[in-house]
Amino acid sequence: MLTKLKGVKKLRRFRQNGNRPEFKTMKIFEKKYGEEEKNFIEVALKEAKTEEGSNVFFSIAKGYYDREGNKKYKNSLGFNASEELKKFVIESFSQL
Repeated sequence: MLTKLKGVKKLRRFRQNGNRPEFKTMKIFEKKYGEEEKNFIEVALKEAKTEEGSNVFFSIAKGYYDREGNKKYKNSLGFNASEELKKFVIESFSQL
């Protein structure tokens, strides 16, 4: 379990040291919802790269579109991209 948390801790340390990671979106799914479909939920597979290495993670985010149609993010969660976590999330949501 500790090895799975190392990537997330590493990203926090990079941010604290001013070495901001470069993010690459590898795959993304979005669903608009709400009044006039101004809100969205986004599920993505992303990669964060720094000089010290890279980390692949799942991202679940929610937000809205402003009047100009730009995406504005409210909240997001990131998890290390492991088959174990992916399976857990899929099974959990299917049982809700």
